[in-house]
Amino acid sequence: MIWNLILKLLIVILFLIQFWRRPSWHWGVGLLTATTAILLDTFLSTFNQEDVLAQLGFFYYPIL
Repeated sequence: MIWNLILKLLIVILFLIQFWRRPSWHWGVGLLTATTAILLDTFLSTFNQEDVLAQLGFFYYPIL
């Protein structure tokens, strides 16, 4: 559990460092994608997935 969180944070930190060193839209998109994926994963693990599915309806599958 903790190793998974550490790995996720390392990936975001890698993209953040690369974006600071050489700011380009490629690294910006990577940073945005990695951060969004981690936030969505945290959101789904915090709340019950069945409750989220009931509230979001159709939009649950494109977000997931």
